[in-house]
Amino acid sequence: MRYTVRELVYIGVFGALWGVVEMTFGDLLHAISPSIPLRGSIIAAVGLAIALVGRQFVPRRGATLMMGVIAMLLKLLSPSGQAVLSVMIAILAESLLAETGLLLAGQRRGGFVLAGALAIGWNLVHPFVSNTLLYGRSLIDIYLGVLDSGADLLGIDASAALVILGVLLVIRLAIGAGAGWLAWDLGAMVQRRMGRSG
Repeated sequence: MRYTVRELVYIGVFGALWGVVEMTFGDLLHAISPSIPLRGSIIAAVGLAIALVGRQFVPRRGATLMMGVIAMLLKLLSPSGQAVLSVMIAILAESLLAETGLLLAGQRRGGFVLAGALAIGWNLVHPFVSNTLLYGRSLIDIYLGVLDSGADLLGIDASAALVILGVLLVIRLAIGAGAGWLAWDLGAMVQRRMGRSG
């Protein structure tokens, strides 16, 4: 699929904005407040919302994925000691899942909501993939770590594993759906303002 020069500029701008959010806000939040619950999902939701706003400027298949690739590559320049490769995998997976949601539900509010939910829902699966591939940790250790942190967050016993995993997934899906809903409104508002000033 061929993009116009204008569309490529928009893809570059919104992808770069996503990357900057990851490099600044993301690194800062991880550094100063490592105990904030769901901080990875919050950072991802902000970045994804930016990409989905950009999708309204380039309503073509593959645009969100391309923005994610740009954001992922910019993450290489991150000055922090944070696990850069893990975050890069997350950004790529999120943009791919967002693209899938838009492909399934279309370029409308429902598609944006599904795109956000799928992308941020990935954050529950991500530790199992990245920690196994990059650090060689066992799936059992990762599973127990997710359960323990979920039990602490929800204030329930870790033995209620299915409840913990279910609630953690629903929370992430809701955060992502909210980001998609907000991005739909923000994108429309920005386009209207640009149209008035143009």
